[in-house]
Amino acid sequence: MQLRTDLKRQLAEQIRIQGLPAEYIGTIENYVLPLAAKLFGLQGSKLTKAPLIIGVYGSQGSGKTTMVSFLRDILQQQFETSCVTMSLDDFYLTHTERQGLARKVHPLLATRGVPGTHDIALLTEILEALSSFSQETLFVPSFTKATDDRAPKEHWNEVSDQPSMIILEGWCVGVPPQPEGDLLEAVNHLEKDEDPDLIWRSYVNKALATDYAELFSSLDVLIALQAPSFDSVFDWRLLQERKLQERYENAQQSQLKIMSRQEVARFIQHYQRLTEYALKTVPAVADCVFELGSDHQITNVTMQKCLG
Repeated sequence: MQLRTDLKRQLAEQIRIQGLPAEYIGTIENYVLPLAAKLFGLQGSKLTKAPLIIGVYGSQGSGKTTMVSFLRDILQQQFETSCVTMSLDDFYLTHTERQGLARKVHPLLATRGVPGTHDIALLTEILEALSSFSQETLFVPSFTKATDDRAPKEHWNEVSDQPSMIILEGWCVGVPPQPEGDLLEAVNHLEKDEDPDLIWRSYVNKALATDYAELFSSLDVLIALQAPSFDSVFDWRLLQERKLQERYENAQQSQLKIMSRQEVARFIQHYQRLTEYALKTVPAVADCVFELGSDHQITNVTMQKCLG
C-alpha cells in the first residue's frame, strides 16, 4: 500500500513546517501507514457502532504527539475514517487545583504530569460523550503548557459529529501500577529528599491502580513507543522545552513557564519511577510496539494481540 500522491505532498509539507527531517516521510510510509491500515480493518470488524478507542503510550519527548497527528491524517484522508485525537496532557488539573492538592496531600503534586494530577472524571465524561454523541457539539479541553494551566473554554477543540476512532495519547497511558513493595526504595534525589515518607509516590500509585486503570480498561488497542532507556528522556524533554520557547517567542516572557536545563533535570525526576517501570511492563501488554533509537528513529516494530 502507498500513500495517495496528494496526501504524501501534504504530509511532506507538515514535516517541513514541524522542523522534522525530510526522511520522516519514510517513517510514515513504512510504519504509520501500515498501522493505519490495521486499525481501519479492526474498526470495521467491531460489532457495535461505538468508536474504536486507541491508546498511545510513549515517554516524554518520544514523538507520540507527532506520530498521532500523522496517523489521524492518514485515517481521515486515505481511509476516509473520522478520527478525534486527544492528549492526556490536555486533561491536567488546573494550576489552582494542583496547588490545592499540594497543600492537602503533598507539595510535589503541584507539578503536573504524574497520575493524580489529571482530571480523569472529565476525560471519562468526554470519552462517553464522544461514544454516544447525543448533543450537537462537543468541546474537548486544551491545556497550555507555556502558562501551566488549562486553556479558557473558548479555546477548546470543537467536535461536531461522532467519530469512528478516538486516539488518546499520553506518557502513562496503559501503564500498570507498581507492586507496593517497589515503592519503598527511592529511585532519585527528589524521592529521597522530598518524599521520605512515601506519601507522594503512594498517592500516585493508588491513582494509577484505580481511576487510571478503569480508564485504560476502556481502550480497544494500545500502541507503545518504546524509548531505548530513561537516559534518552532528558535530552528529548529538553528539546521539547526549546521548541515550546520557539513557538511562543513573541509572547511576554513573564507570562511563560519555559523550563531551564536545570529545571528540566528536576522535572523529569517526577516521571522517572513510572517511566522506568513502563519500559519493562508496557511492551508485554501493548498491541503494537515501536522500538525507538536515541535519535527517535524506529528500529523495530512488533504487532501482536489484536493487531498481529
